[in-house]
Parts: sequence; structure tokens; C-alpha cells
Amino acid sequence: MITIFIAKRENGEKIHLLYNCNEELLRRMRQQERFFCVACGKEVQMKLGKQKSWHFAHKKVDSCLAFYEAESTYHMHGKELLYRWFKRQNFQVDIEYYLPEIKQRPDVFVERAGRKIAIEYQCANLAIEQLYKRTYSYWQAGIQVIWIVGGNQLKKQSAYWMKFSSLMAFSLQSYPQPLLIFFCPKQKSFMKCAFVTPFSTNVFFSHTIYLPTDATTFEMLFSPVPFGKERLGEEWKKRKKNFRQNALPIWNYNYKSLLRLLYQFKCTPASFPSEIGVPLPSAFAFQTNPFIWQAFLYMKCIGELAVGEC
Repeated sequence: MITIFIAKRENGEKIHLLYNCNEELLRRMRQQERFFCVACGKEVQMKLGKQKSWHFAHKKVDSCLAFYEAESTYHMHGKELLYRWFKRQNFQVDIEYYLPEIKQRPDVFVERAGRKIAIEYQCANLAIEQLYKRTYSYWQAGIQVIWIVGGNQLKKQSAYWMKFSSLMAFSLQSYPQPLLIFFCPKQKSFMKCAFVTPFSTNVFFSHTIYLPTDATTFEMLFSPVPFGKERLGEEWKKRKKNFRQNALPIWNYNYKSLLRLLYQFKCTPASFPSEIGVPLPSAFAFQTNPFIWQAFLYMKCIGELAVGEC
């Protein structure tokens, strides 16, 4: 079922279930009236249960083009908390605000000082084509988009290492430093992952800070994070040493081109030049393992130059 917090009454007025808390009145309205989706115009049902936040639901999952997937309870709760949090930040804020010119409905839409921002809260993996389409549509409409990833997608391997996905790569904020913003409605906390630096295509270094919503402002989410780069250097050396000392899996397609290159130059990972495997925050722009493209660059280009030719 596709769930929403806002619907239209038969007289054209909008009804917002995050504002209305008179259960008796809502139950009478449910018996006497019909309600319709603001985006597609199809009839929706009012749900006033005890376990989930009150909401409206489409009768068919695929009946509304303004929504791309059915929402989980986790997503609904997170969207509601984000809406209330932005409200406290003195933003002009709407939840599920429909933008007819691009036929999209961001989870939260905020405005302040003439600045329009679509907040997309994504709690499940989404095809990269859909991510690109939605983001590009906002850009064309002159709307900034901020992707906030659900805390359920944060997969920590250790204190400074995390699993990475295409959703996270697309959600990276590049200013003032590469960072990811996660939000967990259960903990009522943001997780700000700064100094995001790829070690491979799916393992990244990051420095994670937990920011409770009741003590965090919008500006704090994107302010620079003080962090000693010595820790990055120490963690990187450990990971790099492990990579160099262990055999590369020949069955892994991602390493086949690197193995061919090593064979061509009669080299092993253990004897890699130290210049290969340098931590670069901007390396997330490449869809190739940093060790692979840096090895090609060094061995095929730099390594063949004589001293002083650069």
C-alpha cells in the first residue's frame, strides 16, 4: 500500500493528518466523506490505527506515479520526524509537497530566504537510473535536493570503515568536504559520516558523528568536521598492508584487469610501489577500485617515464 499524510476532501480542501489530532472528528469524517490523492486524484483510505502514524493509503500499490515505492513504517516515522525537525528550524516546510511541473513529490519540501530544497529520505536501495532522474528533475526546476539515507542502510564494519552502495555514492554531499547524512527515527539521531574516502568500490573510510535531533541545527549537519588526519593515515596503512599481503581473488571480476596488469609487469601486490593506493576523497567519482586505476596510471604512464621527464 502506498501511504501519504495529506489528501484532498471532496470539496477540494486539503486535510493533513500530522496536524489533526481529534480522533473522534476524523472517524466521523471517514464515515461521511471520500478522500483523494493530491497527485493522481485517485481515492485513498484514511487509516487511524494504533501501531502506525495516521495516514492515507492508496488502494493499489502501483496506482500513483508520484510515488516510486511503498513506504515502510521505518520510512514513514522518519519522514514525520524530519518534517517536525525542519519545522523547529524555522523553515517553511511541507510534507509530501506535490510539484506538478516535474510530477514528483519529495518527502519534505523546505524554503528559507528564497532557497528551495527537496529532502529525499531513502531507506531502501533504488536503481541508479531512478536516483539520477529524480535528482536531475529537481535541478531543472531550480530546486536543490538533499538525499538523507535511512539509518537502516548504515553498515559499519568497524569504527572507521563502512560498506558502501550506489545509493550512498549518489547521496554524497561534496561541500565543504565529502560527507553522508543518515537519519534513524528509532534513535532520533542523525549520523554524519565525514571524510568519506573510498578504499575499494564498496568499502569506505569515514569518521562518524552522532547528532541527536533535539540538539542539532540544519547548519550543524553541513559544517566542517574537525578530525585529525593522522587517524586516516593509520587506518589506511593497516588496510593497505592487509591488501598487499593477501592474494587477490582470481574469481572476482573487479580484480581481473589488475591481475593481468601485474602479470604483464611481473609484479605482485606485495611489491606494489607505495604510490599506488593513495587515499583520495575525490576518488568516489570513479566507479573503479582505487588500487586498479592508480596501478594503471602509475605502471602504464608514470612508471615508464625516466627521472626528470614529468
